[in-house]
Amino acid sequence: QQRASSRRRPSLGGAGASPAAHPTNSSGSRVLASSALSPSTSAHSIPMSPLPTFNSSPAAWHGPELMRAPESWTHTLNDAEVAELDAALHAAEAAGIDIIDLTPLNFPLPTLAPRLLALRDELILGKGLALMRGLP
Repeated sequence: QQRASSRRRPSLGGAGASPAAHPTNSSGSRVLASSALSPSTSAHSIPMSPLPTFNSSPAAWHGPELMRAPESWTHTLNDAEVAELDAALHAAEAAGIDIIDLTPLNFPLPTLAPRLLALRDELILGKGLALMRGLP
């Protein structure tokens, strides 16, 4: 039978941690001592930065807010956009173009492309979600 080691693991400062578990630097900011990460190194410390706030970000939405304005994140393809997709698809198939080789040059969407670019921007820089309805 092996005895359990009596050596304590370094604490990262959870609930009930002593004040010594939260060292500060010369400006009074909390730091995470590297010795808490690795018992063998204690010469350096890593400053802890505050968590970012997203209150002013477009990505800081709540479900009830979105439900009050579904038109802000939903786009239903109209007949012209569906016809444009169909025409581009038929042309690509007729030319034998594989899906991985599709580009704006060989899969032209003159009407829908600007909407898709705006949708991409909304996904990356805005709310981060969108619903597109009416895809064939």
